[in-house]
Amino acid sequence: MIIALVWLGGPLFTSAVAVAAALAAYEATMLLEPGAEKVQVSVSVVGAILLVLGAAGGSAGILAALACVLVADLIAFTIQSGQSQTVSSPGLLRVAAVVYAGLPAALLVLERSWSGPADFVPFNGLVFDFGATWVLLTLTSVWAVDTLAYAAGRVFGRHLLWPAISPKKTWEGTVAGVLVGTLVASAWAPTVGRSTAVGIALGICVAIAAVVGDLAESALKRRAGVKDAGQLIPGHGGILDRIDGLVFSVIVVFLFGTLVGLA
Repeated sequence: MIIALVWLGGPLFTSAVAVAAALAAYEATMLLEPGAEKVQVSVSVVGAILLVLGAAGGSAGILAALACVLVADLIAFTIQSGQSQTVSSPGLLRVAAVVYAGLPAALLVLERSWSGPADFVPFNGLVFDFGATWVLLTLTSVWAVDTLAYAAGRVFGRHLLWPAISPKKTWEGTVAGVLVGTLVASAWAPTVGRSTAVGIALGICVAIAAVVGDLAESALKRRAGVKDAGQLIPGHGGILDRIDGLVFSVIVVFLFGTLVGLA
């Protein structure tokens, strides 16, 4: 399903990413502000959607969406101040939730729009254009990190990576995940016109970013005193629990694209 959406691109891909961003923004808001009121949560959810939709219009669209989020949040703060004397700080946590959930999603939409000299044709008649190939590189690299880190950690894990933040993550699993994620990214490199050496360097950065993203979400859950970010997927937690590694990795890939003139 995800691969099909990446291949299709356009409004369907943008809409799917917007829905994921909205769910992630809701969960992020509840982690950062467990007692958040409906108006506060609504600002976060709508803000994340605006960021993704704004990305469909390019980088300027993201800036415009961020401006709308800031204005809406200050208006909400003003209204609450007029109704109660016990109002939290003006939106800093809500803006953080919007950026955390919405910005990487928006950058993924921009990444999907990249154009380049080559397409990826895994099967006869099935063509993934340049932007779709970059999205696949990002997604599969992060999936590889997550999958191998979990599997290797279960089998070989002996030394905890950071028990105060993530009580089950091990050094053995983390190293295995980073290595395999790097290999996946380097394997994709020729399909996007990059050398294997560049692919390895990018893969290392993407894989490490995936681990950091995972740890960051674990820290948020520890702060909120919950095991999972949500209950969207029974037995597997919320949307943030599924995309935590992707959050920082998308930013790394987009920064690389900016440096080499793709963005």
